Amino acid sequence: MISILNSYRLWLKQHSYSPATVRNYLADAKKYLISQNFDGNFSHIFSLTCFSSYLSDLNDDSNYKRFLASLRVFCQFALDQSYITTNPLNHFQKNSQTTNQNELISQFKDYLIAQHFSSSTIKNYLNDIQNYLFWLEQQSHVS
Repeated sequence: MISILNSYRLWLKQHSYSPATVRNYLADAKKYLISQNFDGNFSHIFSLTCFSSYLSDLNDDSNYKRFLASLRVFCQFALDQSYITTNPLNHFQKNSQTTNQNELISQFKDYLIAQHFSSSTIKNYLNDIQNYLFWLEQQSHVS
C-alpha cells in the first residue's frame, strides 16, 4: 500500500496540487485502501462495487463531497498509471436526484435493520441497489 500512496503523492505534486490538497487526498486514499483491505489487486480496489459500498457508508458525512473528489482524482491517477481503463467515479454526483435516492436507500437500510437482517445481507442489498442505480444512469447516457 505504501508504494501506491508514494506514487500517488508524486503524481499529485506533478499535477501542481497544493500541499494541503495533497495531504487530504492522500489521507482519503489511504482510508479507502485500508477499508477495502488493499492487497495489490487493482481491479478489485478500483471496482464500482467497492466505491459504491464505500461511498454509501459515507453518504451522511459532512465531508462527502471532498471524499468523492479525492477518490475521483485517485481514480484519475490509476487511469494515468494504466491500473484501470476507465474512471468508475466519473458518473457519481451529489445532486438532488442522488440525494433523494440516498434518502430512500437510507430509509430502506433502516427498514432492513428493524427487520433484523444481518449486516452482510444489508450491505449486499445496498450494494445491489447502488449498482442498479449506476446501471440506470449509464443507460440514460447511452440512449
